[in-house]
Formats: sequence, C-alpha cells, structure tokens
Amino acid sequence: MHVVWQCPATCDVWSESLSILQKMKIEESDLLALWEKLVKKVNDSELEEVAVVMRGLWLRRNECIFEDKFKYPSQVIRFAKHDLTEYQLAQQISKASSSRNEASRSRNLRWEKPSPSFVKVNGDATVDKKERKVGIGVVIRDEEGETLVVVEG
Repeated sequence: MHVVWQCPATCDVWSESLSILQKMKIEESDLLALWEKLVKKVNDSELEEVAVVMRGLWLRRNECIFEDKFKYPSQVIRFAKHDLTEYQLAQQISKASSSRNEASRSRNLRWEKPSPSFVKVNGDATVDKKERKVGIGVVIRDEEGETLVVVEG
C-alpha cells in the first residue's frame, strides 16, 4: 500500500496524474478500501489509468531496488499511459477476433454434456518455443454442464 499510494515519492507521481486524484486526500492503509473509494469517485477509464499507474509504481520500486534504476514521476505516467493504450488496443483486437472466431466455432463445434453420472474433461495447451514455455488448461464439468474444476498452468 505504501508503494502505490502513501510514499512521498509516490505522491509526486500521483500529482502528475489525473486531476481528480490530485485533489483527493484519502488516508487509506488498506488497498481494497482505497480501491472501493476510487471506484465511487472515478469513471472506468480513469480507474484503468489508476491501475496501470499503480502497476508502474510497483515496477518502479522493483527497478530501483533490484536494478538500481530510477524513473522520474513523468516517466512513470508516460509508461503507464503507453501500457494502457497497448492494453486497450489488445482488448479491441481480441474482441474483434473472438467475435469472428465465435461465429465460425458456433457453426462447427458445440460442447455436449456427458452422460448422467459422468463428468467431462476438456483440456487445451499452447507452446511458446522461443520462450520455452508451455501453458495448459483443464476444465471438468458434470452432466448438467456445471464447472467442477478449472486448472491452469
């Protein structure tokens, strides 16, 4: 909480952020309570900006401690806005892609319930050869189609 909201160095970053945050005097020591107050005070796009600035503050802290690098408040804000723009663009592309894929998938594939007293296990995996990483997901559902277990790794 200290790193993303209370630290004097953090306050310098927030002073360059949204004007509504510059005027806020919230003395919260609990992140969830702070977030609930922010949800009531700012709109969704401003809340997204708050989230990426908080992430930027955490990354700034880690870079300072572990890499002996320091980012000025204006750099934290600039990187946060850049990250937010990239995130929003990725969301738009993902929505467009998923709606196209959903239309073609719904015509070709349809999940079917297992027989009574049985469960159905569905899995998927992906491999990133360059990064040498594997992602695996498993979903187990009952005969009503209710999800019993989800495992990702």
